[in-house]
Amino acid sequence: MNHFGILVKYEWKKLLQKKLVRIAILVVILLQVFMNLSFLMQYYTSYRSDEDGNVIQTGGRSGYEKLMDDKEDAKALEGRKVDDAMLEEMRQFYAEYSPRDKYAEIHSMVRAMSGEESREFTGEELYGVWKDNIKTSFKSQLLSEKEIAYWEKKMENIETPFTYHYAMAWETILNNQCVGTGMLLVMLLAVCLSGIFAEESRLKTSNLILCAKNGKNPVYLAKAVVGMLFGFLGAFVLYVISFAFQFYFLGTEGFHAILQQDIVYSPYPITIGQAVLIMFGITVFIGVLESMFAMVLSLGLNNNLAAMSVVVGLMMLTSFIYIPKRFRILSWLWHFIPTGILGTGEFYDGRLFQFLGISITNLGFAPILYFVLSLVLFWVGRRKYVKVQKS
Repeated sequence: MNHFGILVKYEWKKLLQKKLVRIAILVVILLQVFMNLSFLMQYYTSYRSDEDGNVIQTGGRSGYEKLMDDKEDAKALEGRKVDDAMLEEMRQFYAEYSPRDKYAEIHSMVRAMSGEESREFTGEELYGVWKDNIKTSFKSQLLSEKEIAYWEKKMENIETPFTYHYAMAWETILNNQCVGTGMLLVMLLAVCLSGIFAEESRLKTSNLILCAKNGKNPVYLAKAVVGMLFGFLGAFVLYVISFAFQFYFLGTEGFHAILQQDIVYSPYPITIGQAVLIMFGITVFIGVLESMFAMVLSLGLNNNLAAMSVVVGLMMLTSFIYIPKRFRILSWLWHFIPTGILGTGEFYDGRLFQFLGISITNLGFAPILYFVLSLVLFWVGRRKYVKVQKS
């Protein structure tokens, strides 16, 4: 083990020297940049009806212009409470045509809370409907009485009336970046790590490793550490890219904004910033798990293309399969499939992992599950590595 650090450096250098790995890293980074700048390629045209009922074009804006207008309008609403005064103000604004929807952020939130136009509700009625809709959501998820009681207690920490805070950067990352980032990460790991063990079989170097002074265990551990570190760094770099672009265009404000102004029917009493950090943490654990999965497949199949195909194929296949919540246990287990848990729908899901009187949310249980599965894959890979070399 005295030479373990040298082995790690060697395996890391060997991984990064591969042309395929460097190309994959470059392509994934470019795709992440494109995902953050795609709004620049959009163009928005506005229309209205004249007195005769004819539809006429009133103007057009580039994606950048619209984003800056939305940013300006949203910032003007900073610190406003969504109460009777705000609802009345919006009623008066929407009574006449305006080329810009200056209340878009709050108006969309109110419509989502009520399911109808905001002008039909008082503040008290609005929050009553919001709570009723959340209870309806609990029933549709087939939650148990204990689960419903758990969330009702948590929701007591959500202050009403809501106070709007500008948080467009955090909202964009949460809504538009997390799933895409997770999928790019899985594809990156599939391409880069699927050959980390298979190349020993291809180059016929297994016997050399077996005859080495320190044996095979340090070599396996070094490869596993490098693979998991690559998965962690991959998740970190991809999120840094998203943070950099979104904060540059939209600012860093809004970490403390309540999650409900973006995900209305979420019972989680957390902020939007905390929600983004939760998704980042889960993505890191997914990176570690997928790294071990790709490496174990590489070891078991002895073919990098086969291992790569399995990882990417499973990711694509699972994204198209939905298991209804009436199949409670199977549906609950299925939604822990990596990348699937990164959608904003997870903040609606009220199902809990309950054991010995302890209740853990899905977003809290996911990192634990992924960590345990990573350890299991590590053990399976080590057993396979030793067995292959002995044979």
